[in-house]
Amino acid sequence: MFILLIVGVLYFFVGAKFLIIPPGSAATKETTPASITGNTTSTLTDVSIPTNTPTPSPSNTSTPTNLPLPPTSTDTPVPTPTSLPSPTHTPVPPTDTPSPTLTPSPTPEAVVAANSLNLRAGPGTNYEVVATLDRGDILEVTGRIVNNAWVQVVTLNSDQVGWVSAAPSLVEINLDLNNVSVVPAPTPPPPTPTPVPTSPTPAILYLAPRPTSPDNGSGAFGTFPPLFWEWDGRLADDEYFEVRIWHESITDYHPALGWVKGPPFDFNISQERPGKYYWTVAVVKGENVRLKDWIVQSGWPYNMWEGDLGAELSPEGELRFFFFTPSSGSSSGGGQSPISKPCNEPPC
Repeated sequence: MFILLIVGVLYFFVGAKFLIIPPGSAATKETTPASITGNTTSTLTDVSIPTNTPTPSPSNTSTPTNLPLPPTSTDTPVPTPTSLPSPTHTPVPPTDTPSPTLTPSPTPEAVVAANSLNLRAGPGTNYEVVATLDRGDILEVTGRIVNNAWVQVVTLNSDQVGWVSAAPSLVEINLDLNNVSVVPAPTPPPPTPTPVPTSPTPAILYLAPRPTSPDNGSGAFGTFPPLFWEWDGRLADDEYFEVRIWHESITDYHPALGWVKGPPFDFNISQERPGKYYWTVAVVKGENVRLKDWIVQSGWPYNMWEGDLGAELSPEGELRFFFFTPSSGSSSGGGQSPISKPCNEPPC
């Protein structure tokens, strides 16, 4: 503030010095008229009047100091995206791809041809079954017996060793068995005893029926006589009287002719073989019971059933007999019957 005041005072005095002109120092041009007196001619002469030119006092002028300029923000140039040239598609000429060479699969030595086939522990049906093979199973033949009827094989899917029959209907063998080694057969198992069929164990629940007619030794011509008996019980729905009739030539069993629900047994049965016939009656329990076919087909008024014997519920009644003489051209109303046939082994 003080500096501004001093500058103002100096400015005032310097200006005033130029504005005040001292007398006699100003440059004056005077014009004298051409005739002030007589013909005197006065020539105006420009007189230069010296002027007092003030010498300006030097002023304190401070030399400016170069101050650093503030940094100018420089814009980072943004790169201009350069267009890439589009790829030029160069056509590639097709080349022939060589086809892969197929390697033929080796032919299996043996293939199961049957729907199912037993793989046994030895060459024969008396050996136990160790596995069941299916149609299409592939086998490797590792041995045979002398007559080539059985071959020893290994299953490819389970590496199980066993024997199979070499019958063409069971196994398709694709090699010469004569080129296969003969393998000793394992020791066969002991034979299994054949079970003897046995009659159902009698469950004696009732007394035996009592045959009453015909009398022993009576005769019949053309057809069997009606058979009668007595019984004090009452049959359940699955219980029947089993009538058994047989020719005297049959000695080892008593064949049943059919099941009925009560006497008489009269079905106009005839046989071509004359002779002595035995008969008796027992109470049995039947299973899967059905009417005899010839009863259904002929429409016979009486019913006679057959089925599976479930149990014998009573002993046989008294053994009775009669003599039969066939008539010329006689036939059995019941069709073929075992009562007059010789029987070599049961059942006939």
